[in-house]
Amino acid sequence: MHCLECGNCQKDESLFYCTAKNEFVINESQQKIKERSEEPWRKGSRTYEQHRRQQRKEKIS
Repeated sequence: MHCLECGNCQKDESLFYCTAKNEFVINESQQKIKERSEEPWRKGSRTYEQHRRQQRKEKIS
C-alpha cells in the first residue's frame, strides 16, 4: 500500500480519513486530554444552597 498524498495525515488532527487504507485513522499522538472542572453551583458544593435560594427568589419576583 502506498500513500496517495491526499494531505489528510499532514493536518495534525487526531482523527482523519486515509484514502489509501480506505478507513478512518486515529492519531494517538495528537489526542487532547480535557480536564473536568467542577462548577461551583452543582449539588454537593459549598455554594449550592445559596445559588438555589437565589434562583428561587428570582423566579418568584
